[in-house]
Amino acid sequence: MTHASGSIPAASPWSIPGIALNVGANEIVVSGSNVVAGGTVTNAQDIATDAAYSGGWNTGNNGGTGFNGWQLNAEAGESGHFVNGNLWGMWSHEGHLGESFRPFPSALAVGQSFHVHMKNGWIWENGGSVGIALQNAASNTLWEFYFNGGDDDYSITGGTTDIGWTDVGIDIVFTVTSAGNYSVDITPVGGTKRTYTGTFTGDIAQFRAWSYSNGTNDGQNSNRDYFIGAMKITSLGSGGTQVYSDFVVVTREAPANAPEIVGYNLQTGGGAMNLSILSSQIGTTYAIWESPTLIPTQNWQKVQGSSKPGTGGAIDLTITNMILPLNFYRIGIE
Repeated sequence: MTHASGSIPAASPWSIPGIALNVGANEIVVSGSNVVAGGTVTNAQDIATDAAYSGGWNTGNNGGTGFNGWQLNAEAGESGHFVNGNLWGMWSHEGHLGESFRPFPSALAVGQSFHVHMKNGWIWENGGSVGIALQNAASNTLWEFYFNGGDDDYSITGGTTDIGWTDVGIDIVFTVTSAGNYSVDITPVGGTKRTYTGTFTGDIAQFRAWSYSNGTNDGQNSNRDYFIGAMKITSLGSGGTQVYSDFVVVTREAPANAPEIVGYNLQTGGGAMNLSILSSQIGTTYAIWESPTLIPTQNWQKVQGSSKPGTGGAIDLTITNMILPLNFYRIGIE
Protein backbone atom coordinates (compact mmCIF):
# COMPACT_ATOMS: atom_id res chain seq x y z
CA MET A 1 0.00 0.00 0.00
CA THR A 2 2.93 2.34 0.58
CA HIS A 3 4.51 1.50 -2.83
CA ALA A 4 7.93 1.50 -1.18
CA SER A 5 10.69 -0.65 -2.69
CA GLY A 6 14.34 -1.45 -2.17
CA SER A 7 17.00 -4.12 -2.35
CA ILE A 8 18.99 -6.19 0.12
CA PRO A 9 22.29 -8.06 -0.31
CA ALA A 10 22.17 -11.73 -1.24
CA ALA A 11 22.81 -13.71 1.94
CA SER A 12 21.79 -16.86 3.74
CA PRO A 13 19.81 -16.33 5.85
CA TRP A 14 18.46 -12.96 4.71
CA SER A 15 16.15 -10.48 6.42
CA ILE A 16 14.36 -7.24 5.56
CA PRO A 17 14.63 -4.27 7.92
CA GLY A 18 11.52 -2.57 9.30
CA ILE A 19 8.86 -1.87 6.68
CA ALA A 20 6.32 0.93 7.11
CA LEU A 21 2.74 -0.35 6.96
CA ASN A 22 -0.44 1.53 6.15
CA VAL A 23 -3.76 0.70 7.74
CA GLY A 24 -5.31 -2.20 5.84
CA ALA A 25 -3.83 -5.07 3.80
CA ASN A 26 -0.15 -4.55 2.89
CA GLU A 27 1.26 -6.95 0.28
CA ILE A 28 5.02 -7.46 0.64
CA VAL A 29 6.63 -9.07 -2.41
CA VAL A 30 10.17 -10.49 -2.26
CA SER A 31 11.93 -11.45 -5.50
CA GLY A 32 15.39 -12.84 -6.15
CA SER A 33 17.28 -13.96 -9.22
CA ASN A 34 20.05 -16.46 -9.82
CA VAL A 35 22.25 -16.77 -12.90
CA VAL A 36 22.51 -20.43 -13.90
CA ALA A 37 24.80 -22.15 -16.33
CA GLY A 38 23.27 -23.88 -19.31
CA GLY A 39 22.75 -27.60 -19.12
CA THR A 40 24.18 -30.16 -21.52
CA VAL A 41 22.24 -30.72 -24.74
CA THR A 42 22.61 -34.07 -26.51
CA ASN A 43 22.75 -33.52 -30.28
CA ALA A 44 23.32 -37.15 -31.32
CA GLN A 45 23.63 -40.51 -29.56
CA ASP A 46 23.80 -44.24 -30.24
CA ILE A 47 24.57 -47.52 -28.50
CA ALA A 48 24.91 -51.09 -29.76
CA THR A 49 21.81 -52.28 -27.87
CA ASP A 50 19.62 -50.17 -30.18
CA ALA A 51 17.10 -52.22 -32.18
CA ALA A 52 18.86 -51.20 -35.39
CA TYR A 53 21.59 -53.75 -34.56
CA SER A 54 19.34 -56.71 -33.76
CA GLY A 55 20.57 -58.35 -36.98
CA GLY A 56 24.23 -57.52 -36.38
CA TRP A 57 26.44 -54.57 -37.24
CA ASN A 58 26.25 -53.82 -40.94
CA THR A 59 26.83 -51.01 -43.40
CA GLY A 60 23.86 -48.67 -43.42
CA ASN A 61 22.79 -49.38 -39.82
CA ASN A 62 21.72 -46.10 -38.23
CA GLY A 63 20.63 -46.59 -34.64
CA GLY A 64 20.10 -43.90 -32.06
CA THR A 65 19.44 -40.33 -33.14
CA GLY A 66 21.36 -37.57 -34.86
CA PHE A 67 24.13 -39.54 -36.59
CA ASN A 68 24.28 -40.68 -40.21
CA GLY A 69 24.50 -44.40 -41.05
CA TRP A 70 27.58 -46.55 -40.47
CA GLN A 71 30.00 -47.35 -43.30
CA LEU A 72 31.95 -50.59 -42.62
CA ASN A 73 34.95 -51.97 -44.48
CA ALA A 74 36.15 -55.55 -44.01
CA GLU A 75 37.91 -58.35 -45.88
CA ALA A 76 35.94 -61.56 -46.05
CA GLY A 77 37.37 -64.14 -43.68
CA GLU A 78 40.21 -61.84 -42.60
CA SER A 79 38.44 -59.00 -40.75
CA GLY A 80 34.92 -58.22 -39.66
CA HIS A 81 32.32 -56.65 -37.39
CA PHE A 82 29.87 -57.94 -34.78
CA VAL A 83 27.76 -56.86 -31.79
CA ASN A 84 28.51 -57.97 -28.23
CA GLY A 85 25.93 -56.65 -25.75
CA ASN A 86 26.26 -52.87 -25.59
CA LEU A 87 29.48 -52.84 -27.64
CA TRP A 88 30.28 -52.90 -31.33
CA GLY A 89 33.12 -55.37 -32.01
CA MET A 90 35.87 -55.55 -34.65
CA TRP A 91 38.54 -58.11 -35.48
CA SER A 92 41.37 -58.51 -37.98
CA HIS A 93 44.00 -61.05 -38.95
CA GLU A 94 47.65 -60.35 -39.58
CA GLY A 95 48.11 -58.06 -42.58
CA HIS A 96 44.40 -57.21 -42.89
CA LEU A 97 42.20 -54.24 -41.93
CA GLY A 98 38.73 -53.83 -40.51
CA GLU A 99 37.41 -50.28 -40.11
CA SER A 100 34.20 -48.42 -39.31
CA PHE A 101 33.10 -44.88 -40.21
CA ARG A 102 30.25 -42.86 -38.64
CA PRO A 103 29.49 -39.57 -40.41
CA PHE A 104 28.25 -36.69 -38.25
CA PRO A 105 25.10 -34.77 -39.23
CA SER A 106 27.32 -31.67 -39.51
CA ALA A 107 30.89 -30.75 -38.65
CA LEU A 108 31.64 -30.41 -34.93
CA ALA A 109 31.07 -26.78 -33.96
CA VAL A 110 32.89 -24.75 -31.34
CA GLY A 111 31.62 -25.87 -27.94
CA GLN A 112 30.50 -29.30 -29.12
CA SER A 113 31.96 -32.51 -27.69
CA PHE A 114 32.20 -36.01 -29.13
CA HIS A 115 32.04 -38.82 -26.54
CA VAL A 116 33.01 -42.43 -27.18
CA HIS A 117 34.07 -45.51 -25.22
CA MET A 118 36.71 -47.94 -26.52
CA LYS A 119 37.93 -51.26 -25.16
CA ASN A 120 40.77 -53.32 -26.53
CA GLY A 121 42.16 -56.72 -25.61
CA TRP A 122 45.52 -58.13 -26.59
CA ILE A 123 47.30 -56.39 -29.44
CA TRP A 124 49.47 -58.41 -31.82
CA GLU A 125 53.04 -57.27 -31.32
CA ASN A 126 54.01 -57.96 -34.92
CA GLY A 127 52.41 -54.82 -36.43
CA GLY A 128 48.98 -54.92 -34.78
CA SER A 129 47.12 -51.65 -34.20
CA VAL A 130 43.71 -50.52 -32.88
CA GLY A 131 42.36 -47.02 -32.36
CA ILE A 132 39.94 -44.24 -33.16
CA ALA A 133 40.20 -41.11 -35.28
CA LEU A 134 38.27 -37.96 -36.13
CA GLN A 135 38.34 -37.08 -39.82
CA ASN A 136 37.12 -34.55 -42.35
CA ALA A 137 34.53 -35.45 -44.98
CA ALA A 138 37.30 -36.64 -47.33
CA SER A 139 38.43 -39.23 -44.71
CA ASN A 140 41.62 -37.35 -43.90
CA THR A 141 42.56 -37.85 -40.25
CA LEU A 142 42.62 -34.67 -38.13
CA TRP A 143 43.10 -36.35 -34.74
CA GLU A 144 43.61 -39.93 -33.50
CA PHE A 145 44.20 -42.06 -30.40
CA TYR A 146 45.56 -45.60 -30.76
CA PHE A 147 47.79 -48.42 -29.50
CA ASN A 148 50.47 -50.09 -31.60
CA GLY A 149 51.45 -53.64 -30.72
CA GLY A 150 54.76 -53.74 -28.84
CA ASP A 151 54.41 -50.22 -27.38
CA ASP A 152 54.12 -49.52 -23.67
CA ASP A 153 51.67 -46.61 -23.89
CA TYR A 154 48.83 -45.35 -26.07
CA SER A 155 49.67 -42.76 -28.70
CA ILE A 156 47.85 -39.57 -29.65
CA THR A 157 48.22 -37.09 -32.48
CA GLY A 158 51.55 -35.39 -31.91
CA GLY A 159 53.13 -37.98 -29.61
CA THR A 160 52.58 -40.58 -26.92
CA THR A 161 50.58 -40.47 -23.70
CA ASP A 162 51.47 -41.76 -20.24
CA ILE A 163 48.51 -44.16 -20.37
CA GLY A 164 49.77 -47.73 -20.34
CA TRP A 165 48.02 -50.65 -22.04
CA THR A 166 44.74 -51.58 -20.38
CA ASP A 167 41.85 -53.89 -21.21
CA VAL A 168 39.30 -52.33 -18.81
CA GLY A 169 38.15 -49.69 -21.32
CA ILE A 170 38.80 -46.00 -21.91
CA ASP A 171 36.34 -43.08 -22.06
CA ILE A 172 37.19 -40.26 -24.46
CA VAL A 173 35.61 -36.79 -24.68
CA PHE A 174 36.89 -34.57 -27.50
CA THR A 175 35.78 -30.90 -27.38
CA VAL A 176 36.24 -28.17 -29.98
CA THR A 177 37.21 -25.25 -27.74
CA SER A 178 37.63 -22.65 -30.50
CA ALA A 179 38.13 -22.65 -34.26
CA GLY A 180 40.94 -25.14 -34.96
CA ASN A 181 41.60 -25.90 -31.28
CA TYR A 182 40.60 -28.84 -29.12
CA SER A 183 40.75 -30.28 -25.62
CA VAL A 184 40.37 -34.03 -25.09
CA ASP A 185 39.79 -35.87 -21.81
CA ILE A 186 40.98 -39.48 -21.81
CA THR A 187 40.04 -41.56 -18.77
CA PRO A 188 40.79 -45.27 -18.29
CA VAL A 189 37.83 -46.86 -16.50
CA GLY A 190 38.55 -46.59 -12.77
CA GLY A 191 41.68 -44.52 -13.48
CA THR A 192 42.83 -40.92 -13.64
CA LYS A 193 41.63 -38.51 -16.30
CA ARG A 194 44.25 -36.98 -18.59
CA THR A 195 43.57 -33.82 -20.58
CA TYR A 196 45.41 -32.99 -23.79
CA THR A 197 45.07 -29.91 -25.98
CA GLY A 198 46.09 -29.17 -29.53
CA THR A 199 45.11 -27.83 -32.93
CA PHE A 200 43.59 -29.25 -36.09
CA THR A 201 42.97 -27.94 -39.60
CA GLY A 202 39.62 -28.29 -41.32
CA ASP A 203 36.21 -29.55 -40.22
CA ILE A 204 35.67 -32.68 -38.13
CA ALA A 205 32.92 -34.48 -40.02
CA GLN A 206 33.14 -38.18 -39.08
CA PHE A 207 34.41 -40.82 -36.67
CA ARG A 208 36.64 -43.75 -37.60
CA ALA A 209 37.62 -46.88 -35.64
CA TRP A 210 39.96 -49.61 -36.84
CA SER A 211 41.55 -52.95 -36.09
CA TYR A 212 44.60 -53.74 -38.19
CA SER A 213 46.74 -56.88 -38.34
CA ASN A 214 45.63 -57.90 -34.86
CA GLY A 215 45.54 -61.68 -35.07
CA THR A 216 47.42 -64.82 -36.01
CA ASN A 217 46.90 -68.57 -36.03
CA ASP A 218 47.58 -69.12 -32.32
CA GLY A 219 43.98 -69.79 -31.26
CA GLN A 220 43.86 -66.60 -29.15
CA ASN A 221 42.27 -64.17 -31.61
CA SER A 222 39.09 -63.75 -29.54
CA ASN A 223 41.29 -62.13 -26.88
CA ARG A 224 42.31 -59.54 -29.48
CA ASP A 225 38.80 -58.31 -30.33
CA TYR A 226 38.45 -54.53 -30.31
CA PHE A 227 35.28 -52.79 -29.12
CA ILE A 228 33.58 -49.42 -29.45
CA GLY A 229 30.91 -48.41 -26.93
CA ALA A 230 28.21 -45.76 -26.60
CA MET A 231 28.86 -42.54 -28.50
CA LYS A 232 27.24 -39.12 -28.50
CA ILE A 233 27.67 -35.49 -29.49
CA THR A 234 26.80 -32.84 -26.91
CA SER A 235 26.82 -29.07 -26.59
CA LEU A 236 26.19 -26.58 -23.81
CA GLY A 237 22.77 -25.00 -23.43
CA SER A 238 22.43 -21.23 -23.37
CA GLY A 239 21.72 -20.94 -19.63
CA GLY A 240 19.95 -17.87 -18.27
CA THR A 241 18.50 -16.26 -15.19
CA GLN A 242 16.07 -17.96 -12.83
CA VAL A 243 13.75 -15.61 -10.93
CA TYR A 244 12.09 -16.66 -7.68
CA SER A 245 9.30 -14.64 -6.06
CA ASP A 246 6.92 -14.93 -3.13
CA PHE A 247 4.69 -12.60 -1.16
CA VAL A 248 2.97 -12.18 2.17
CA VAL A 249 0.02 -9.97 3.12
CA VAL A 250 0.24 -8.14 6.45
CA THR A 251 -2.93 -6.43 7.65
CA ARG A 252 -2.58 -3.45 9.94
CA GLU A 253 -5.67 -2.75 12.00
CA ALA A 254 -6.88 0.81 12.40
CA PRO A 255 -5.98 2.15 15.86
CA ALA A 256 -8.73 2.57 18.43
CA ASN A 257 -10.10 6.08 18.76
CA ALA A 258 -7.86 8.19 20.96
CA PRO A 259 -9.49 9.25 24.22
CA GLU A 260 -10.72 12.81 24.34
CA ILE A 261 -9.19 15.31 26.76
CA VAL A 262 -12.20 16.91 28.39
CA GLY A 263 -11.71 19.67 30.91
CA TYR A 264 -8.45 21.02 32.25
CA ASN A 265 -7.24 23.86 34.49
CA LEU A 266 -4.23 26.12 33.97
CA GLN A 267 -2.23 27.56 36.83
CA THR A 268 0.99 29.61 36.60
CA GLY A 269 3.28 31.26 39.03
CA GLY A 270 6.72 31.06 40.51
CA GLY A 271 8.31 30.30 37.12
CA ALA A 272 6.20 27.19 36.64
CA MET A 273 3.06 26.22 34.78
CA ASN A 274 0.63 23.51 35.81
CA LEU A 275 -1.98 21.96 33.52
CA SER A 276 -4.53 19.81 35.33
CA ILE A 277 -6.52 17.26 33.34
CA LEU A 278 -9.77 16.73 35.20
CA SER A 279 -10.39 13.21 33.90
CA SER A 280 -7.65 10.90 32.56
CA GLN A 281 -7.85 7.38 31.13
CA ILE A 282 -5.91 4.42 32.47
CA GLY A 283 -3.50 3.04 29.84
CA THR A 284 -3.02 6.41 28.17
CA THR A 285 0.06 8.60 28.59
CA TYR A 286 -0.38 12.38 28.49
CA ALA A 287 2.26 15.05 27.84
CA ILE A 288 2.75 18.75 27.02
CA TRP A 289 4.13 19.98 23.68
CA GLU A 290 5.51 23.48 23.10
CA SER A 291 6.38 25.68 20.12
CA PRO A 292 7.36 29.35 19.66
CA THR A 293 5.02 29.45 16.61
CA LEU A 294 1.79 27.77 15.67
CA ILE A 295 3.15 26.81 12.26
CA PRO A 296 5.02 24.99 10.87
CA THR A 297 3.85 21.99 12.86
CA GLN A 298 7.28 20.38 12.97
CA ASN A 299 8.33 23.06 15.48
CA TRP A 300 6.25 21.39 18.17
CA GLN A 301 8.46 19.54 20.66
CA LYS A 302 7.45 17.48 23.66
CA VAL A 303 8.40 19.11 26.95
CA GLN A 304 10.95 16.93 28.65
CA GLY A 305 9.66 15.47 31.91
CA SER A 306 6.03 16.37 31.24
CA SER A 307 4.78 12.83 30.47
CA LYS A 308 2.42 11.26 32.97
CA PRO A 309 0.21 8.13 32.76
CA GLY A 310 -3.54 8.36 33.19
CA THR A 311 -5.01 7.23 36.51
CA GLY A 312 -8.72 7.31 35.77
CA GLY A 313 -8.96 10.59 37.67
CA ALA A 314 -7.35 14.03 37.58
CA ILE A 315 -3.61 14.36 36.83
CA ASP A 316 -1.29 17.36 36.77
CA LEU A 317 1.22 18.05 33.97
CA THR A 318 3.84 20.55 35.05
CA ILE A 319 6.50 22.67 33.35
CA THR A 320 9.08 23.84 35.88
CA ASN A 321 11.68 25.55 33.69
CA MET A 322 12.26 27.28 30.36
CA ILE A 323 9.04 29.32 30.58
CA LEU A 324 9.46 31.76 27.70
CA PRO A 325 7.88 35.24 27.45
CA LEU A 326 5.94 34.04 24.37
CA ASN A 327 5.32 30.36 23.73
CA PHE A 328 2.48 28.08 22.69
CA TYR A 329 1.54 24.91 24.56
CA ARG A 330 -0.80 22.02 23.93
CA ILE A 331 -1.73 18.82 25.72
CA GLY A 332 -1.55 15.59 23.77
CA ILE A 333 -1.43 11.83 24.02
CA GLU A 334 1.75 9.90 23.32
